[in-house]
Amino acid sequence: MGKIGLLVFSFVALMSMLIAGCSAAKEKAEEKVQEKIAEKAIGGDVDISSDGIKIEKDGNTYQSGEDLTWQEDKMGGLPEPKAKINTFMDTGMGSFVGFEEMSEDDARAYIQKLAELGYAENALNAEDGGTISYTASNSEGASVAFSYTVSSKDGTITYIKAGTEVN
Repeated sequence: MGKIGLLVFSFVALMSMLIAGCSAAKEKAEEKVQEKIAEKAIGGDVDISSDGIKIEKDGNTYQSGEDLTWQEDKMGGLPEPKAKINTFMDTGMGSFVGFEEMSEDDARAYIQKLAELGYAENALNAEDGGTISYTASNSEGASVAFSYTVSSKDGTITYIKAGTEVN
């Protein structure tokens, strides 16, 4: 490769890096603009990234993304399900998790685990049209609701702290 070929190669490599860098910088700038617009509309803190979105306002948190971390402390010590967490919301009175990619066997095992952990008072276990659900409270008054859709392999878990009245 001659000097001209090396120069052309170097120029193309440099331009590729600059374009990639500008693209990343442009994405970050767009995220920040979107965050500011959302923060003004919502009146809370908003963080938008390629991983998802997180909103915090008045002590409440909403988060969505590809594979979120299980927040055992916010979910009343409930065990982490064998699934990918894609939504999390904490209201201070309780929390909500949306999940995906859970097998039917793991869903049934999770319900069994909830009962073993003491969530067995006023229990309602139902199956209807491809949905499996379980709702119960424990002796302290905390409540849990688990819902799973067999066909889409997704569902929700809602935890409500003891002493919280739900209307």
